[in-house]
Amino acid sequence: MAFKAAFRTALILALSLPVLANPLLTRRKITTNPDDVHGIAFDYVIVGGGAAGLVLANRLSEDDNRTVLVIEAGDDGEAVMERILVPALTYLNGVAVPNSPNDWGYWASSLGGRWFHQPRAKILGGSTAVNALYMVRASKEEHDAWASLLPNADQDWSWDGLYPYMLKTENFSPPVDASLTGTIVNESYHGHDGPVHVSYPQYTYQSAAAWTPTLANLGLKTTDPQGGQGWGGFITPNSIDPRDGTRSYSKTAYLDPVVNRRNLVILLQSQATKITFDTSGTVPRATGVDFAQRTNGTIYHVDAASEVIVAGGVFGTPQLLQLSGIGPKPLLDSWGIPTVVDLPGVGEHFQDHVLVSMTWTATNTTVTGDLLWQNTTFAADQLKLFHDGKLSQSLMSAPNNGIGYVSLKQLFDNDTYTAQFIQEMRTNMTAVINNQGFTDDTLRAGYELTYSTEVDELANSDVGAIELLLSSFGSWNGVNRTIAMQAAIQHPMSRGSVKINGTDPFKTPIIVANYLNTDSDWAILRAGVKYLRKVAATQPLASLIVEEVRPGPGAQTDEQIDAFLYEAASTQYHPASTSSMLPLEKGGVVDPSLRVYNTLGLRVIDSSVIPIGMCAHLMGPTYAIAEKGAVMIKANPVPNRIPHSNLESGSERTTVSNTLVLFLTSLLALTVSGML
Repeated sequence: MAFKAAFRTALILALSLPVLANPLLTRRKITTNPDDVHGIAFDYVIVGGGAAGLVLANRLSEDDNRTVLVIEAGDDGEAVMERILVPALTYLNGVAVPNSPNDWGYWASSLGGRWFHQPRAKILGGSTAVNALYMVRASKEEHDAWASLLPNADQDWSWDGLYPYMLKTENFSPPVDASLTGTIVNESYHGHDGPVHVSYPQYTYQSAAAWTPTLANLGLKTTDPQGGQGWGGFITPNSIDPRDGTRSYSKTAYLDPVVNRRNLVILLQSQATKITFDTSGTVPRATGVDFAQRTNGTIYHVDAASEVIVAGGVFGTPQLLQLSGIGPKPLLDSWGIPTVVDLPGVGEHFQDHVLVSMTWTATNTTVTGDLLWQNTTFAADQLKLFHDGKLSQSLMSAPNNGIGYVSLKQLFDNDTYTAQFIQEMRTNMTAVINNQGFTDDTLRAGYELTYSTEVDELANSDVGAIELLLSSFGSWNGVNRTIAMQAAIQHPMSRGSVKINGTDPFKTPIIVANYLNTDSDWAILRAGVKYLRKVAATQPLASLIVEEVRPGPGAQTDEQIDAFLYEAASTQYHPASTSSMLPLEKGGVVDPSLRVYNTLGLRVIDSSVIPIGMCAHLMGPTYAIAEKGAVMIKANPVPNRIPHSNLESGSERTTVSNTLVLFLTSLLALTVSGML
């Protein structure tokens, strides 16, 4: 009996040790206290708790023998959770808005000095918590084109290589009544066992009901696009849990279900400031991450025994790499940052889907989301219906979901002109590349490779040159009922850049978007405006429309439309490619295993690795990239290093404590069984 009492006392003492000193006897921990992790070694340190970061956290912590830390700059989102979970509030009262504590504050310059807000959520779950909820995949042709850019046409990144991971992430539910929108679903194209709920809103706007039949009347394909033929017109599924109509995002899908992962720690309100390296060998080895909670604040450090995985997104990832000495040497030299690896492609090849929105007034009998903007009592009633579970009656349950991808041939509707346009794009390639101003030959080579590949896609397949989007939230100058539609370039030839603006990690980088920087981009977006007018004039959607009010009848000639585009063009919020997966000699940043070139123990896994434009909303592809990345890491992890910095004692403390905990756990099992 005395031994049992002593054992129980020892066990209580073990449980009282710091959380990271005994992860095998604790639940998953979410903390805002840097001291909880400072000086501790983890197998994997993940920078960024967004779409990719939380997938990786979940999958890598499946192995009880591996410890995982996620460093996330934002908070847990609880203060704005209703605005996250209710779909329509994304449009009415967004979270990642300028000057919000949950927005990174990124702005891009383009089009003669205009500034474009680039909303990225500074919150657990990242932009999956705040985006427009579209779940749209690219086409087989686009993924196969990606693979063709890589050595030996690496099939890991072809459609066949990545599609299984798209299915792995998805928990699909078909529409309650597909006839309401003419939606054609092929369930074999979808996953049914994944963590992310994918379904259709249960409230249907009249314009959404008219969308698919209208595009069918224009000759677009309307079958389920999710099996690799991603063109045509359709109602897309959204990241919505059909059980209660709420947003399904990376936190609810990948983090919340694993509360018992004792080897997983999430550190919030802490920003990675630098990746540290051991440069004593022939290849720099990532050894850990410095982080802080404010400008000029205390610098903390965690050690990475195996790998540092950067999942900071299209802007955050290149910024952190550059601050850590991974990037173009002239840029690093200009800020006095020692070069660890001269990698010119870091922050280059930036591309985005450029969008323009048009608005029409709707008939008095047409219900639109404008009513939620303009009548607070009505909005409150609709919110109550949502919370009461009456989803089919609540406008709050319905995000935008009507889209269409129109090929270059369909867009121009003139085979001779289309062939001429393609030839001009090829002829102008050298001039376009020269206009970019690259001084590095590898960047020129990479631009030439991606440019020519995307021109071939537009010329030889049905992939979309333009995306059409239907919006139920027009609200043009207070008009009571409006229908808005957008056209967005999907394969822009313009390229921009992301570069640090000093050595302060809390200072946002300089983002030069270079939107519409080529004649072909202008021509395609201009044609998109004209095509939207055809959509508005086609039944049955035309029966809901009264007149165009933006830009209005005054914009008819190409010159007038271009003037409208210059003032009204914006971003579709789909930035990509700033850490492109390309060959090193083509300005690449990561190899096909997502490892940063010329380093050891460092990977980038997020949408910044996508090397070319894709007809997709990038949440779904990013989930799949992270799922595949986790499998790659598990299959071929970097062997653990033995920390040899001043953090060694912290690592030893963890190891000794884990051994003690395992011993005590075994004793506890024996006690419970009556053997002691």
